[in-house]
Amino acid sequence: MIKVLTNSRFPAFRSISDLEIVLNAIGVHQNTPLLTLNLAVIRVQLTSLGWVKDARVERYFPNKLVVTLRERVPLALLQTEEGHRLIDASGEMIANASAKEFRHLPVISGAKGAAAKAHLILDILQTEPELFSDVWAVHFVSGRRWDVHMRSGLVIKLPERDPVLAWSRLSRLEAETKITARDLAAIDLRIPDQLIVEPNIPVRGKGSRT
Repeated sequence: MIKVLTNSRFPAFRSISDLEIVLNAIGVHQNTPLLTLNLAVIRVQLTSLGWVKDARVERYFPNKLVVTLRERVPLALLQTEEGHRLIDASGEMIANASAKEFRHLPVISGAKGAAAKAHLILDILQTEPELFSDVWAVHFVSGRRWDVHMRSGLVIKLPERDPVLAWSRLSRLEAETKITARDLAAIDLRIPDQLIVEPNIPVRGKGSRT
């Protein structure tokens, strides 16, 4: 008997085909003697699956093989030249995962290192849940700081130093004034103890599309 367990919020077996992929990676038939199994090889085959971070393979005599999978948990969508790719908290892409199923996750873009540092900025943004619920994307600027793009189109420019304090300050201001609901293009928090707003000025005349 083969028993497969998972200990992640990201369900591996969302369909019969997913389970078949795992069983094929294990490569064991029901009548295969336990003593003939190479557990190390089975583990390598399982960890070759893109969304499997680690695997433990154990045999229990007389006839049970237990496989426990530790999966890569989706964190965000990384913007690439090939389109959006799903990444985990370490910034690694999760192979064979459909980005379309995770459109609710924020989009990460920008300078080199954005994927690896994504968990840091998202941890900061989640400290203010009401603001974070309206975050659509986060852009890494010049490898130093982040711009936060809200679903309304508003851009929040965070400072390189102490973005936590700036984000908290914006949250307090939002509770008092609902500033993010105003017709603004950007809120600049890069200067300590200052807040600079950029009005959303419509472009007049015919322009070129980008």
